[in-house]
Amino acid sequence: MSPHFTLFLLLFLFNFCPDGYSQKKQDPARKAVKFSRRNKSYSIHYDGEPGKNGRSSFDLFNFLNFRGSEGHPGGPGPHLQVNVSAIPSGDSILLALAVTEEENLETDYFYVNPRRGTISIFADGGHGGSGGDGSDVDYTSGYSGGNGGPGGAITMTYDSSAIPFVDCPCIIALNHGGRGGDGGEGGRKGDSRASQGSLGINGIPGPPVCKKDKNGNILRTMPPLKY
Repeated sequence: MSPHFTLFLLLFLFNFCPDGYSQKKQDPARKAVKFSRRNKSYSIHYDGEPGKNGRSSFDLFNFLNFRGSEGHPGGPGPHLQVNVSAIPSGDSILLALAVTEEENLETDYFYVNPRRGTISIFADGGHGGSGGDGSDVDYTSGYSGGNGGPGGAITMTYDSSAIPFVDCPCIIALNHGGRGGDGGEGGRKGDSRASQGSLGINGIPGPPVCKKDKNGNILRTMPPLKY
């Protein structure tokens, strides 16, 4: 293989390889961004998928109507495994959180200073989709909103270095049910309007957040917090 061809091949690989090939090179930068928020209050959302909105009725030439549809239900919140450890940082201690979603093998890393910052982790159910609007031609009511999805489950495991921070308010875990979708508007006839579609039902909250040590011993069970 000639030196010129080798140089050409190296330049081609450097410039035209897909992003996925060099994804790991970007990890330190992403980690630094997350680390920079350690003294702030911030939220991380792993919520369920929101439901799709319903289809509104379609009136054609004021005499033909195509029916609409109800909003779709929201998806369930995920099951999160959160591993918490304490690491020294100068004259202070930082908490490192490794968050893994059960349906996804990738792990995200976050940091919080227990004296200055807070981190809120959400595993809420997805919101229900809005219902479609009713027909003006047939003067029909709006369609119902979709129900919210159930909240997910959050298990937090503390290693020996983080046990003193089990009750630290700097980590907030939330797994509420998703909000029910809005009902669609009713059809209009003159100055009057048909009734609005019913509101979707809010999803049920997830199970109590469970805090364990590395040996699986339960340290705390925390009922879902209110917003």
